[in-house]
Amino acid sequence: MVSFCKEIYNRVKNMGLYVSYQAVHKTIRELLDDGIILKEYKAHSINKDWIDGVKNFADNLSKVYEDKTTMTIGKAFGQGYRSVTIFAETSKQQK
Repeated sequence: MVSFCKEIYNRVKNMGLYVSYQAVHKTIRELLDDGIILKEYKAHSINKDWIDGVKNFADNLSKVYEDKTTMTIGKAFGQGYRSVTIFAETSKQQK
């Protein structure tokens, strides 16, 4: 994982952004732990199931705005559960 972290760190650095190597390493570790990035042998890839979940979320969010309805999303935080309701803007709200 060290060489992968170094590669990502150098790419971010070359983009002109300052971030510490430790921050890159910690973020990649969290992405691995959350199943967003997968490690197969010496290669890393983005989890296809995560990509599909993001696509489904975006499709649902788009539908909320088209239909001017609401959507509740949630994420577990430790023992608790937090949810957020997204409201589509209506023409009255835009004024």
